[in-house]
Amino acid sequence: MLILALASYLFYRRFPNNYQHPNFYAEDGQVFARNIINNGFLKAIGTTFNGYYIWGLYILEKIGMVINFIFFHNEFANLARSFAIVSYMFLGFITTLPILLFKNYFRLMAISLIVLLGLFVAMPNYDYAIIGTIGNLKFAFIYLAFLLLVYRHLMPEGSKMVYLVDFGLLICANTNITVYPMILFSLLRYIPKLKGKEFYKRLFSDRSFQSLLVLGVILLPQLYIVKAHGVPVLKGYLDSGYIQNRTIEIFLSRSYLFGFLSPINKSLNNVVVIILMAALIGFGWFYAGRYRKIFIFGIISVFLASLLFVVKRTGVSSLFSGYKDGGPDQFFYPQNWIFGFVVSLVVVEIVNKLKLVSLRILIYGSIFGFIIFGLAPKASSYGSNDSMNQNVGTIYAVGQKDCNSKQSFFNLTIYPTTNIHYDGVSRKKLCTNSVVNYRPNVVGFGLLPDNNHYIQISEVNIFQTFISPINNLSGISVYFSTFTHTIHTPYNLILYRANCSVKLAETSIPINNLNDNAFYTVRIASIAHSANVKYCFSIKPEGSNPDPLALQLSKPDIYLQGDTINNNHITNRDIVFSLYYN
Repeated sequence: MLILALASYLFYRRFPNNYQHPNFYAEDGQVFARNIINNGFLKAIGTTFNGYYIWGLYILEKIGMVINFIFFHNEFANLARSFAIVSYMFLGFITTLPILLFKNYFRLMAISLIVLLGLFVAMPNYDYAIIGTIGNLKFAFIYLAFLLLVYRHLMPEGSKMVYLVDFGLLICANTNITVYPMILFSLLRYIPKLKGKEFYKRLFSDRSFQSLLVLGVILLPQLYIVKAHGVPVLKGYLDSGYIQNRTIEIFLSRSYLFGFLSPINKSLNNVVVIILMAALIGFGWFYAGRYRKIFIFGIISVFLASLLFVVKRTGVSSLFSGYKDGGPDQFFYPQNWIFGFVVSLVVVEIVNKLKLVSLRILIYGSIFGFIIFGLAPKASSYGSNDSMNQNVGTIYAVGQKDCNSKQSFFNLTIYPTTNIHYDGVSRKKLCTNSVVNYRPNVVGFGLLPDNNHYIQISEVNIFQTFISPINNLSGISVYFSTFTHTIHTPYNLILYRANCSVKLAETSIPINNLNDNAFYTVRIASIAHSANVKYCFSIKPEGSNPDPLALQLSKPDIYLQGDTINNNHITNRDIVFSLYYN
């Protein structure tokens, strides 16, 4: 339990925003929560989503509702925060499950590598869509099924644990259709029993085979539904044509290698990727030893997971751009987990063949050092990617704004964009204590970067005026672009009165903490009586020849309560910023 709690906390630290600034994320509230609330849990379980069942997601949401009832007074607005807790816990559970399942089958060093890679598999681009949300956890059930199938393959004959394992596989298969072909791996353990004249008797007297037969029968209804109705192509969602020259990047680099090579992804190309994959598969084949079947199963499972997704969502190929970035995380992170699992087994088998103990220690030290100091810092935005909160706001802030109107029902804006709503929320359901008494730490104005329209600070004299909506103004969050460079020369944020000439405060920006294309909050001494007062701020370099640092600009005419003044000229594009309060 302690390890599970620690792992869950690590996922929280990787992306705390969905708890600290909660809102429903897309289908989490718009489809899943509403279905349970309106129709009940059992009826929700019996409904399909995009052509197949999603039992696991409804179970997770129901657990979230129980948490909300126990800890958050069962307020509708607190459901999103409860879902975030469930997400952290589920990710922690899956990544530490190998400790429980394989402590009697794998070497301790192999399990340690598997768990560590699971905790820090890279999700640098779309962590907000996975960590702290429910919907994209449907892909995590692929990895859960893989773990259960490997355990099922290794478990002793006659073990009653097989019933619990097969129940888990039932949930996985009724959450992600990719699990169906993976279940065929479970047949391998019965091949030795096919020898001899009494193989039918021996086979059908096996408790695990009987359980597998029952599992196969129970899975038939969903198979019929998918065959009869198919998995629909969603208009406008990844439905463009497949780009063939992205095949190696998607099926080899992103599916297998990205978890290890994300820090150097931009340096890769198709030739390098093919050579690396050939070498890794070759080493796996020759050195996996007693784990060779598991290694092959892992390689095939990764391929199947990517293939079955890409076949139905061909437009995902357009999100890849020749190794310029890692592409969407939510569709490929379980593949990275699986590959990390089988590579860990092979690596430990190879290292343990070395007779020199000091050499083993050196290699293991290097591997763990690479994960902790190389992968872990790149494994997430660690909360800096708060564009959803900047664009939409927390469910409390959105709800408070709605509750200040005279409407009886609301179409509540939810993540990730302002055109997604939870429709028909009653005043009684929404306007509870958490919403009515909410006081935000961050106030956003819907300002987001627009097609890389930016101003390089060193080249202009730029100011932004704004009106603080509440008291205790304590900082300004600004969206910076560093052009992928590390900034070494100092910059300052200066706060003025509304006329942009009377200086109120000047703060040095911690340049070492700036990420490219991300918000950074520059703190100032809290101003107690800042409500409805107009201010002005500017970012200026110290000295000559500063390193290039840019401010991203929004779409025209988004924030109408303030102006951007560029070299004494007012522009219709505002600096992308928000305000921070104690």
